[in-house]
Amino acid sequence: MIELLRQAPIIIQEAAKSPLGLFALMIMSLSILGFVFFRSSTERTRIAMFVVMFIGVSAFGASAVRTTTNTVTTGVKSDIPSALPSPNQRNINGKWIGRITEADGYAWKILFEFDVREGQVSGIVTYPTGGGEIADGKLVDDKLSFTTKLIPQFETEVATTRFTGKVSDETINFTMQSSSVLRKFSAARISK
Repeated sequence: MIELLRQAPIIIQEAAKSPLGLFALMIMSLSILGFVFFRSSTERTRIAMFVVMFIGVSAFGASAVRTTTNTVTTGVKSDIPSALPSPNQRNINGKWIGRITEADGYAWKILFEFDVREGQVSGIVTYPTGGGEIADGKLVDDKLSFTTKLIPQFETEVATTRFTGKVSDETINFTMQSSSVLRKFSAARISK
């Protein structure tokens, strides 16, 4: 018994690392408390307290099992909000400018305005021929992807452009695919 008491802090520390370990600690603690506080009570009081403790422990156990199951199936603990960014998540909110030079030497600017919430990217891309809203935008750590759809000036069909990018501190290295044209360029932040 003395050895068990000396090892109690280590046992508690190890058990506290998992929901099921906490569940076991809770059962043991309630058993000891129930014995100490209710050993001289009437049988009716002991039964009532047993039922109350049993319901409480069962509810905690069901929650612990559900959390453990979610962690195993999804790889993510359910008690951690998904809105929290990962430590590698880049902040691209604000305005960015890119310069594209065509093969014939013609250079033009493209403007981006990003708003990122929980990894979902929205905003506007402004081309020399008009602007398009960002659709299907995602930012995962330093990987950015989205599309835009717009009817360019003097055109009648909708042009869909697909962007992928790798974000570093103040630069996004883009690959832009529209119809059969592939362009690579960098964009720099101009405001937050």
